[in-house]
Amino acid sequence: VGAKTRVSNALWRFTARHPDQRIAGFVHGGVIGAALAVVTGAQNFAFNGSGNGAIIRLVLTEGRTVLRGLNDCAHLG
Repeated sequence: VGAKTRVSNALWRFTARHPDQRIAGFVHGGVIGAALAVVTGAQNFAFNGSGNGAIIRLVLTEGRTVLRGLNDCAHLG
């Protein structure tokens, strides 16, 4: 099973276990890229090069995914 499939499965497990809640994840760039590909429907490795410490905001609900924020580093000063 590829990384994108594993990340997709994990995202949907988290969504099912925590409905209507905010979840924070701290992961490396490969997982971020795979999650963004899952949410947007992009090809693998379409999203590479996320900034260190960047905030990515994804919204997952039953049947709907939204990329709300990408590579936000404003909090780093």
